[in-house]
Amino acid sequence: MSTSKIPRTFLKPGWVITAVLIVVFSYFAITVLAPWQLGKHEVKSEQNTQIRTALRTDPVPVDEIFVNGALPADNAWRQVELVGTYSPSDEVILRMRSVAGNPVFQVLTVFTTTSGDAYLINRGYVPQQKDSGVPEIPAAPTDTVTITGNALPGEADSGRPPHADDSHQYVLDINLPQISSLTGTSLADGYIQLADKQPGVLNAIPLPKLDGGPYLSYGLQWIAMGIGAPIALLYFIRMELKERKRDEEEQEELEGLIPDPDDDEDDEPAPQRSRYGGQRRNPYAKFEARREDRF
Repeated sequence: MSTSKIPRTFLKPGWVITAVLIVVFSYFAITVLAPWQLGKHEVKSEQNTQIRTALRTDPVPVDEIFVNGALPADNAWRQVELVGTYSPSDEVILRMRSVAGNPVFQVLTVFTTTSGDAYLINRGYVPQQKDSGVPEIPAAPTDTVTITGNALPGEADSGRPPHADDSHQYVLDINLPQISSLTGTSLADGYIQLADKQPGVLNAIPLPKLDGGPYLSYGLQWIAMGIGAPIALLYFIRMELKERKRDEEEQEELEGLIPDPDDDEDDEPAPQRSRYGGQRRNPYAKFEARREDRF
């Protein structure tokens, strides 16, 4: 095989498809998948920083954290204190949530402060029993109480509509505009996740684990695979070229060992090269020599 024919080998469909797939995979691994995981790592790190700051900071009045009825992003997870009363009639049940891998119902109740501002309080959760509805939920106290919790931003509307039965109204997101509409209350833009041992708490929702998660490792792995895939392709191309060159050299060597018909018939048969190294003579040539001597 001549050198000019070697590049055409890599224009065959198998090689072309493989190369295209590797290029596409590398592009998405480096430009999409790796940034996605690294972005999640950055968000998780920021959240951990905010939670650590909140745990080291004493609770402050809620109106010091909320600005004009809205929670700034920098104040998320801060511990706040509220004085006022629950409105048990203005309560919704948050479905499709889990705690420690177990399905639960979270209970969201409106709380009105003594200054007249309304906040949504996540009182915690009750376990979801298999093949049954919402269990009996202890009512929130109706007298004036002081409560403490973590201030959190509301969730985006996923487009999943709320529904109701004879006992409860159900939502699938902590979307403040939607819950404001359901309860007929003008709620602050942000809610309070109630701390343990507070008036009205059920089973307090645990704080997130303060670790970085696997996102940084996943991001670096995607980068490594995006870089390594083209390198692997080049390696296999190099090995294919070496193998083809070796086959070409062996073919040329074998062609050079074929005896010329014009040579003397009594010449000793040319040696043959073993595929696995070494030299050996053609056994058929030796046999033919003995046969000629006999006849």
